[in-house]
Parts: sequence; C-alpha cells; structure tokens
Amino acid sequence: MATDVSVAHPPSPPPVSIRLLRRLPVRGGHGIGVVDLKSGLVHEWVHAGPAPLHRLVTEQATLHPDDRAQVCAARTDLLTGNDHARTTIRIRFGIGEQWITVNATWVVLTRDGAPQAMVDLHIAEMSRRPRAAKALEQ
Repeated sequence: MATDVSVAHPPSPPPVSIRLLRRLPVRGGHGIGVVDLKSGLVHEWVHAGPAPLHRLVTEQATLHPDDRAQVCAARTDLLTGNDHARTTIRIRFGIGEQWITVNATWVVLTRDGAPQAMVDLHIAEMSRRPRAAKALEQ
C-alpha cells in the first residue's frame, strides 16, 4: 500500500529570494533563472522569457564548448566575493539547431551553504554559423 507523504511532509516553502524574484517586473525580452553556484544548475526559471528562451523551462540547452570556461569563471567570481558578473555565451536546444548568443547578467542572491544567483538572459544574436566562420567572412 502506497503512502502519501505530501500530507505528513509537505514541501518547504520557497526561499524568500525566490518568492521576491517571482514578483519582480521583468523587462521585455529577458528570461530570469535561479542558479546553484556550486553546481551551475539552473533549478528554477522564474520568468520564461521570449521564444526561444521560453524553451529553457522544459528543455535543457547545450552550452557551446568554447563558452564553458567563461561560465565557470563567472561562477567562481561570484562564489569568491563579486556580487555580479556578465557573460556572453552561446546555447542551443538540439544538434543542428541554431546557436543563440545570449547576454547573461549574474547577481548573487546568497552565499550560504547553498550559494545561489539570479541569471538574467537576453538574446543578443541567433546564428547557424560559429563565430570563427563569421570572423573569416568579415
């Protein structure tokens, strides 16, 4: 016989920082997520953002391999004392799909045992060709 544990152990309410983020007005064209700074996992999208960023709510995007070090450096900066960071990264949702260049602004929410940051994404550019190919054309 299965036991419903939700009655005995209801889920904890979300932290104050998440409840506040859900209520903040968001500029058009932006997607807002909450990131665990140790793992890099975006564990909640508090504002889905416009297409194609809205897909982040239900799909996992792939970070361009050349941009991984930049994201790791931003997380390290936030963990070691900086309050905010900015990155420009490329993501895509499937092999063969367009790379989407995204400007990301990272802001620390907490540095306690589970350090968190808000990440604000805004589309900068969409392209099928990698940056190196574009640079050669210019």
